[in-house]
Amino acid sequence: MSGSIPKDFIRDIIDMTDIVSLIDSYLPLKRRGSNHWGQCPFCDDGNNPSFSVSEQKQFYFCLNVGHLGMLLAFCKNIRDMILLNQ
Repeated sequence: MSGSIPKDFIRDIIDMTDIVSLIDSYLPLKRRGSNHWGQCPFCDDGNNPSFSVSEQKQFYFCLNVGHLGMLLAFCKNIRDMILLNQ
């Protein structure tokens, strides 16, 4: 398909990007055990950090609403949220 981004290029970007570092640039994360935790940017979790990011598995999960995703899903969702709040 003309104009589409090659799948190998997308895979290379995902492989070269650490999801913990990327998400930490948007919201502060603290390491607890094998995961990193912070306030969920997608729901109102009050003062109880419910947003877990797995460095080993390279995905995130919100315990409050069950929102689960990987690097590209986070980028899309955070971008959409920022655009809606402008």
